[in-house]
Amino acid sequence: MAMNVLVKVLATHPAVRLLVKELRLLSDLVRWIRGHILVPQGALVVSRQGRELTLPIAITVASAIEIVVIELMLTNPKLRLILFLLSVYGVIIFWAYVAQHCIRPSYLTQQECVLRQGGILLGTIPLNTIIWCGYVRGHDDQRRGIVDTRLNLGTSEGTNFLLRLNTPIRVPHERWWWNKQRWSFVTEVALWADQPRELREHMMRGRE
Repeated sequence: MAMNVLVKVLATHPAVRLLVKELRLLSDLVRWIRGHILVPQGALVVSRQGRELTLPIAITVASAIEIVVIELMLTNPKLRLILFLLSVYGVIIFWAYVAQHCIRPSYLTQQECVLRQGGILLGTIPLNTIIWCGYVRGHDDQRRGIVDTRLNLGTSEGTNFLLRLNTPIRVPHERWWWNKQRWSFVTEVALWADQPRELREHMMRGRE
């Protein structure tokens, strides 16, 4: 009994939750390095989000320069070692967040389209609720934005595929962890598809 109480207390402790989150991130990084993508077998990946690595690489280079500068400024060997290890660990965790985003893309099965971003499930669209889909070029590069009843899932290249639904789906707004979660119902989804023609063909077959 006492052990169960202890386990429950530890499970809700912020430090333990942070440790579990970081272990999951590191696990995602290992999966990404090995080339694993977490989608069901036979599913069509909507967009391989690992293409956009320019900014993460630039941030990593800037961090490396900062580490070298700090190391040159400090004279205490122990302090230099501690700061070096913390800095390197910070870069690793940063890339683990990138990996989390890359290995969980949106995907399409024979029955539904699953929208994901950064490891977060945004919504599931049954294919029989899609009344129209096709190539529509947009230049909204919002990572995730909701305008009226449209969800925009853009990349740096914008969007190139639009879905119109006859049944609204509920999706979460993007937020910081300290903000309360807000939700909206949308009837349109604009996103970036690597192969828009193939995506449309699969969706049309799924509606039949």
